[in-house]
Amino acid sequence: MKTGFLIIIAILVSAILALNPFKFLSFNDASLFFTVIGVTYGVMSAFAINDTDKALDQLRDAFGKEVNSLKSIYLLSKSLSDNVAFKKICSSIVEYCKETIDLDLAAYGQGTKAHIKFHSLLSLISGIKIRGTRDRALFASILEDTKITSMSRDEQIILARDRLPKMQWILELFLSFILIGILTVVSVPQTIVSVAVVFFIMVAILFTLIVIYELDSMKDFEDEISNEPYRKLIAIVEHRI
Repeated sequence: MKTGFLIIIAILVSAILALNPFKFLSFNDASLFFTVIGVTYGVMSAFAINDTDKALDQLRDAFGKEVNSLKSIYLLSKSLSDNVAFKKICSSIVEYCKETIDLDLAAYGQGTKAHIKFHSLLSLISGIKIRGTRDRALFASILEDTKITSMSRDEQIILARDRLPKMQWILELFLSFILIGILTVVSVPQTIVSVAVVFFIMVAILFTLIVIYELDSMKDFEDEISNEPYRKLIAIVEHRI
């Protein structure tokens, strides 16, 4: 579901509810509930946004580490005496990257073909023929980058599956609906200012839910996180830069 569509729905719902003519809850009776529930909702939302945003940053870093390590493997293997292994490693890196960019984050952990191509790359690296001291030093560096790549990939799989607990989502929705319900029926002066205040508070509550949903689903960040760095690496390897 597109963010723009959700924003439009949130604005329309807020406008309809803010103009609700049936007001039966006095402001004094509602103020205490609104304050307590509002503070609880605000604290929970802040934690939810912080957690999802932190996971997104960690995922971005993990993808960046993997791409940088793969690039380092390419550059180091380029200097090896085993030119045949170098060409195979280049092809394997390109195949793995192309397979990875076709996966969305929801399916990343189940990317069987990507897993197979990654392990094929590992097999090629382990089969490099060492000739001399220089190759030995290069191979040690390649192994270190391979370790980083593997660890980054494991981290990506874990983070791509990581979502806010269902119970937390239930509580977020429950509290937001209570707040909006109170705002809908609370008796306030029917002036443009009062209606506008109620409208904007409702919009803020719904926008907060949209932000949490977008961060938690990570759908709008897939190209930024996973695709572009790999596309650049493919271009580098294919053109032997």
